[in-house]
Amino acid sequence: MTFEDWIFGLHVTMAALLVGSLVMSWIVVVSLFRTDTPGMTLSLHRVKLVATGATVIGLLGTISLGIWTAILRINIHPWDGWVIALVAGAIYVATAPRWVIDGDNAELVTIFARGGVAHPPGYPLYTLLGHLWIAVLPWGSVAWRISR
Repeated sequence: MTFEDWIFGLHVTMAALLVGSLVMSWIVVVSLFRTDTPGMTLSLHRVKLVATGATVIGLLGTISLGIWTAILRINIHPWDGWVIALVAGAIYVATAPRWVIDGDNAELVTIFARGGVAHPPGYPLYTLLGHLWIAVLPWGSVAWRISR
């Protein structure tokens, strides 16, 4: 095996880690809707931390090793990645919620639209960026704009 094959193999492994972590995250989200006690909710916190860490590692590894693979292999064209990113972005935009979802989402969307401070820790940078983002995108509901 060549060096390029090893980099490509690591890229595919990171992509599989990313997909697995996103599935794990959705399992946590679905489980949170089915929990009845605070203890059950807190028990999912460890799983959420693992899923978040795996998502970050998988995302950074997939992007960096994908760029490295595109540079090393002559037969892979850079626009192939942009086409995949465009398709994934279109799917995300088409499926993003157009209404407010329960929980922190509802509070944060309200904070972005009307100003103010969210519950502790307040998320100051996120609040400022959210307020700026709804000013940049002038069309659609506030929940739809924040989902972008």
